[in-house]
Amino acid sequence: ILSFRPGEGQIIEANMQAERLLGRSRGEILRLKFIEMFPAEHREQAQWLVSQTGGSANIRLEDMAVRRADGMLVPISLSCNWVHVEGAAVAQAIMRDVTQLRQMQRELQSYAEQLEERVASRTKELQISEDRYRTLFLQEQQRAQHLSLINSVQQCALSTRDVDEFLHQVTVAIQSHFRHCDVVFYLCRDETEQRDDLASTTSMTRQSPAASEYSPSEYSHNGHCPELVVAAQMGGHGLSLPVGAVHAGDAGLPGHVIHTGQMLAIANDAPEDARYRRPPGVHRDAGSEMCVPVRMEDDRIGVISVLSEERGAFDPRDAVALQTAATIAAAHVQSSRMFHQMSELKEFNETLVDTMLHSLMVVNRDGIIQLVNDRLC
Repeated sequence: ILSFRPGEGQIIEANMQAERLLGRSRGEILRLKFIEMFPAEHREQAQWLVSQTGGSANIRLEDMAVRRADGMLVPISLSCNWVHVEGAAVAQAIMRDVTQLRQMQRELQSYAEQLEERVASRTKELQISEDRYRTLFLQEQQRAQHLSLINSVQQCALSTRDVDEFLHQVTVAIQSHFRHCDVVFYLCRDETEQRDDLASTTSMTRQSPAASEYSPSEYSHNGHCPELVVAAQMGGHGLSLPVGAVHAGDAGLPGHVIHTGQMLAIANDAPEDARYRRPPGVHRDAGSEMCVPVRMEDDRIGVISVLSEERGAFDPRDAVALQTAATIAAAHVQSSRMFHQMSELKEFNETLVDTMLHSLMVVNRDGIIQLVNDRLC
């Protein structure tokens, strides 16, 4: 505690704690003026305090510092009030050494900054981890959907030997997987010649009435690639040809796939892709198109095309799933055709035997009777 005269600033009293704080004896302190204890940057505030009169209220100043006799600065918190002694005003200044408090404050500030950095770092790590797990979840979800598609195609293969029915069921299954898309199952024309001509027949139960508006001459090919006939179609977004329409074998992504045998062809910006070509009669450009071949070794059966209004709708994983479904479809179409051929051959042989004019018996190498006609009976 120091006492000094207001207006003059001469120190008139100091206690022992003031001696310890300032590193001076009481006599040395009493020879000083109040502002002389402060460094230059705090003297303006000290002078203002000295100029206050006895009528002033209690004043508190923070972030002050005094200079010790050895030149060291000591941070203090200062409060001052005025009293009257024997009719004269005297200012009493109470100075508290806040060195430890300032040190604690700095440590707390440093700790708070470190904590904020750790929290920010941990938050970033959690965000990265969350993004990674979200990506993994979406990938697994997509994988599960792809497996579901493959399973659906396998179920279609087990449910029927009729090729037309199978193609329709497969197209429905693919369209259910790729929602908001049009799905087209093309068969090569040289393949369709082995059964009813899809471009002209009206016997197909699901043929679109609009198919008659299209003819091979409208979209004929110039090379040796087989024409593609729409055997099944599903979606209704106006991005594809109807059932029975003919697509040139050397045009667009379907033609590119059947011509090159390329396993995957994705145009995620279809209108800008040189391989994309909108067929005549289709009045809207697709934003994205994905095509895969339907083939067994060198046997070209057809193409599956999936079209979306959105750009960037497909990724390679979608194409792999679609290719797997196309492989299953190719195997089933090939085996179904072989089954029907064998059935027709068996029926022909039985008819031939039954219509013979002579008695006939067919035995195997073990002598077991395999077949007799009615005349023998």
